[in-house]
Amino acid sequence: MSVVTVASNKGGTGKTTTAVSLSSALATLDSVTLVDLDAQGHAALSLGLDNRSGVFDWLVGKQPLTNCLLYAPGDLMVMPGDSRTKLVETYYREQPGGFDSLIERLRSLPSQWTVLDTAPGGFLQEAALAASDHVIVPFEPETLSLDGVYGTLALVDKLARSASVTLLPVAYDRRIAEHKQSLTELLDEYGTLMVADYIPARSAVKAAIANGESIWAHQHPRLGDVRVAYAKLVDRIRAHEQRRGGKDD
Repeated sequence: MSVVTVASNKGGTGKTTTAVSLSSALATLDSVTLVDLDAQGHAALSLGLDNRSGVFDWLVGKQPLTNCLLYAPGDLMVMPGDSRTKLVETYYREQPGGFDSLIERLRSLPSQWTVLDTAPGGFLQEAALAASDHVIVPFEPETLSLDGVYGTLALVDKLARSASVTLLPVAYDRRIAEHKQSLTELLDEYGTLMVADYIPARSAVKAAIANGESIWAHQHPRLGDVRVAYAKLVDRIRAHEQRRGGKDD
């Protein structure tokens, strides 16, 4: 079992699109549960599913797991969230040993892969990072977005030192000088071992989300290079997992 957390301390960086795209691709190979720890509940909506709070029902309401999952095309299991997800944080904060208990629950799902989509900051994001084997930090390659990258990396260093870390440039437009400069800055600092190939900016990605489909299901001619880039991310994460040895703690 392996846990992948998609996290950033900055909003609007493509976290949910990345979590959904990665989960949908992995689900064609292995069993995958996508868990939406963001109270906005966009992961389920992006797949055309209801965003009822399966997360709250499972983590607080103690409902059976089967009652808390929805199924997306391709056998992807989704544990949706909604506004009640915020109450999960309150509940575990007030419990003795609540942080460690939450980490244990997040690592207890029976699928081969658990992908955690997180809000920008907060108790749930920190628990997700601490539960992680792999962390993906999506960012738009703009100067102001780099602060979010560095802030997230500081949390990873504190909470998830043993996790592999991938910085993922999203919505990249090579015609924009700031995008080139920001990406070059991160590549110079961290290299290709940490910085993944960029996801190109395509309006078709938003069209897929609006249609409640993953980039793999939505039919649009401008999604080809986006799919190639996300397929490389999948290969990268699976390679990290092979090097980890597939061992659970």
